[in-house]
Amino acid sequence: MMKQKILGILFLLLGVQLSAQAGSLQATGSGHTISAAMTQNIIGPLNFDASYTRDFQESNSMTNLGLYLEMGLGPVSGRAGVKTFYADVDGANGRGYAPGVGFSVTPIPMFSLVGSYYYANDKTINDNDIDRYRDWSLTVNFHPVSLTNLYVGYSYEAVDVVGSGRVTFNNGPIVGVSLNF
Repeated sequence: MMKQKILGILFLLLGVQLSAQAGSLQATGSGHTISAAMTQNIIGPLNFDASYTRDFQESNSMTNLGLYLEMGLGPVSGRAGVKTFYADVDGANGRGYAPGVGFSVTPIPMFSLVGSYYYANDKTINDNDIDRYRDWSLTVNFHPVSLTNLYVGYSYEAVDVVGSGRVTFNNGPIVGVSLNF
């Protein structure tokens, strides 16, 4: 039932995204994991994002909703924010929030380097099943046309489950595409 509610919310947000102006839709794959995400500018430097990740080999899932501020000067920008997460892994589930930071460097208009890092421990996790959450990535982006972004990189996303150990969604190379609106 909870999965259906989360998927319903993501589809609703997708509908809002398609009618908005400054945002993107993104799909990422790595090994046995696929992720769908959307990002939407709310006003000025304030942005919202939502994502759903599914590990088809282990039947684990992760849902994220986040808010962040993004500021830039020329080809360099940085962001700071927080994301909430809900993990359904190995028969356990948990939720919490993870503060994080990110950066983007665009040396020439067709290429950019993007990185982010989010972390939560038992002080920011609201459930006894999950101990820790980590999410970081580094990607090289290619923008062949103004509305398209292709990227490759490395991603790590994992939760530590009490009594079961670490459950990893991504820990290796990723490829993806995003469409900007």
